[in-house]
Amino acid sequence: MKENEKELTNIEQEEKMEETNEDSCGCCCKSEESEDISVKEVAYHADDKVDALIQLLIKKKLFTEHEFEEEYNALFEDDGEEEELK
Repeated sequence: MKENEKELTNIEQEEKMEETNEDSCGCCCKSEESEDISVKEVAYHADDKVDALIQLLIKKKLFTEHEFEEEYNALFEDDGEEEELK
């Protein structure tokens, strides 16, 4: 593909995005028709994918929920020890 053809393709893609009124990803990005998403809502749902991943890994028996909880709790125990040392 020639350089001019690549540029034309990029321009066509940009025009298509403008025509469909979509932003960069087209899913949750703000567009003229979408509602504003509050920071509180974004923060509330930020870990949804991580939660789903953890549940999938437990379901596939990569580790148990008990093992996960132990490791998770250990993160906070380590933080407390570091603060005490300072």
